[in-house]
Amino acid sequence: MDTATLPEAHKTGGLIGAEIRGLDLTREYPDETYEAIRQAWAEHGVIFFRDQHLNEEQRERFAAKLGTIRVKQELRKEPEQARAIGEGWHTDMTCFDEPPVATMLFAEEIPSWGGDTQWAGMGPAFEALSSGLRATLLGLRAIHSNVRKLGLSYAQTDPPEPSIAEYDAAEGPVHPVVRLIPETGRRVLYVNPEFTMRFEGWTRR
Repeated sequence: MDTATLPEAHKTGGLIGAEIRGLDLTREYPDETYEAIRQAWAEHGVIFFRDQHLNEEQRERFAAKLGTIRVKQELRKEPEQARAIGEGWHTDMTCFDEPPVATMLFAEEIPSWGGDTQWAGMGPAFEALSSGLRATLLGLRAIHSNVRKLGLSYAQTDPPEPSIAEYDAAEGPVHPVVRLIPETGRRVLYVNPEFTMRFEGWTRR
C-alpha cells in the first residue's frame, strides 16, 4: 500500500465538475485518499480521472472503496448506431427503492471527436429557483418508475412515450424531490425526466 496521497482537484466547469490529478488508480491507497475523493465528488458533483488504464479487477477494487457495487454492465456502440444508450437526461436507477450512491463510467474506446457525455448540476439548479419554489419543493416527494421500459440494450434506447394515464398509474418508490449532500450540507434536486413520474398526490399534468 502506498503512503498517504491526497488528490488534487482542478475545476473543469463553472458550476460542476473537477479533474482529479496525482493518483494512479491501479494502486491501493490509505482510507484518507478515498475520503478525499468522496469529498471532491461531493463538492464538485462529478469528477474525472484521465489516462487511467485499469483492468476489470482494478476497476472493481476502486469502485468498492467508494460504495457497494450494485450493477455492472459493459456497453459498446457500433458505428451504425445513431443513438446512445442512456442518451436522455437522467439520474441512474432512481426507479429502485435504494438507488446507488454513484455511477462510475470507464471508457475503453472513445472517438477522436464527439461522443460527449453531458452533466447537469442539480445543486446549482435548485439554488437558481425562486425562494418560494424552493420552499414548495422541500415539502414534496416524487414517484419514480421505469414506465418507459428503458434498458441497457440498444433496442431500449428510445421506447414509445407513454400516455398521461400510464404515467399517472405508474407505481414505484417514492423519493424526496430535494435531497441533502451530507458531506457539504448542500441541497440538490432529485428528479429527472426519465424516471420521475409525478409528485406524490399530484397528477402528471
